[in-house]
Amino acid sequence: MKQNGNALFLILIAVALFAALSYAVTNSGRGGSGIDKETAEIEAAQIIQEVGRFRNAIMRLEIIDSSYGQVLFNDSATNDSGTCYDGNTSITPCKTIGLFSDEMEQSTPYFSEKFRDPAYTSETSQVWNWFSNQLIVNGVDVGTTASDEFLMLGRLNKEVCEAINKGLEGDSTIGTISNPIGAGNGFTYSSSNKDGTFTGFTQSTSATEITKPCNLEGGKYWAVFVLKEN
Repeated sequence: MKQNGNALFLILIAVALFAALSYAVTNSGRGGSGIDKETAEIEAAQIIQEVGRFRNAIMRLEIIDSSYGQVLFNDSATNDSGTCYDGNTSITPCKTIGLFSDEMEQSTPYFSEKFRDPAYTSETSQVWNWFSNQLIVNGVDVGTTASDEFLMLGRLNKEVCEAINKGLEGDSTIGTISNPIGAGNGFTYSSSNKDGTFTGFTQSTSATEITKPCNLEGGKYWAVFVLKEN
């Protein structure tokens, strides 16, 4: 009987060790960025919701007042003699308004340290990046070859990047940016900093080709969201 008791005790220890090992393996898959799966999913959902908010505000303005040439990614008031951006071409005069102006009644873009890669949390600039240039997805132009308007949210946690793809496409696989900023057709961009301020517009040459909503390029994770296809 004593031997049977010892055997049962050893079996119970083995079961406990297996359970502990299984837990460790499961949690190791969450990566070393200090963010768990549930938090990543919450952050991804918040980011996707933000983009929906931006899109709705732009579409609503187009319905109410079609005289605007462009909604800019800043907090500028209505300007009848403003500058619109189409790739690397500036168009003046052009009636513009900032998406986050008082007139649009939109709060500044969502920012959370949780969605950032810990290696870049000290940075204050280029959190949300607005682009006007040709966007290609899996070899196919978004809209036409004309410049589209889209956002790039960079320096993301890997887990958040995966959660964005899972939420939008049902597959957490991270894609690639095959034509990163710096080569190709024209673009212009502005940025929203995490302190709620906005940068000016930069014009250069670029093309952006992606395979997924969130992609890896240059060791950094970038999510791309179309605001307006042309």
